[in-house]
Amino acid sequence: MGRKSAAWIAAAALILLGASSIAAAQSPAKVYRIGWLGQSSPPPVAERNAGEFQQSLRDLGYVEGRNLAIEYRYASGNLERLPDLAAELVRQKVDVIVTSGEPAALAAKRAT
Repeated sequence: MGRKSAAWIAAAALILLGASSIAAAQSPAKVYRIGWLGQSSPPPVAERNAGEFQQSLRDLGYVEGRNLAIEYRYASGNLERLPDLAAELVRQKVDVIVTSGEPAALAAKRAT
């Protein structure tokens, strides 16, 4: 995932969270929760993608541990795990689920 793609995904996630500057001013203590649903295992490509995603969010003022929490779930290549992982993110009550790839997106769609 390129830096530009990560920025677009981060921007889309924030739009879905409803994180406009007006809303942020009204609720400065809000901690937004993002669920990251990956098809592969964390190292090395998925970690790089997640890192680019986090940097794009930081560039927009959202910092993990301050006003942002990210729950990571990886299927480690076993796509049959995706529905359970997506359901787990829904139970965690994340504000939005960000996925990598169509199978993960479909699992998230079915879980919500």
